[in-house]
Amino acid sequence: MSHDEILPPPEEDDHDVLTFALAGNRLENEMRNLRSQIETLKASSSVDGEIERLSNRLVMLEAGAKRNAAPPITDSTFEQFFGYTGTPRGGITR
Repeated sequence: MSHDEILPPPEEDDHDVLTFALAGNRLENEMRNLRSQIETLKASSSVDGEIERLSNRLVMLEAGAKRNAAPPITDSTFEQFFGYTGTPRGGITR
């Protein structure tokens, strides 16, 4: 996938998941756009100030994308999030 290729929006219709997924999708698209702009500026021997400004923005967006990444749901993360120990139902075993 190239840097300038736009990712399609997620197909889920759960609004909480969709909002979370859309945020990640938009972050990824913006980071690809910035990487492409930085490469173009470097190739054209452009002003370093603009490259530095875009690079700083890219670092901030990458940090945001890392914060936006969903950790896997485990017994520990479930309990931390909901405040109680989960109990499997319907014959689900651990």
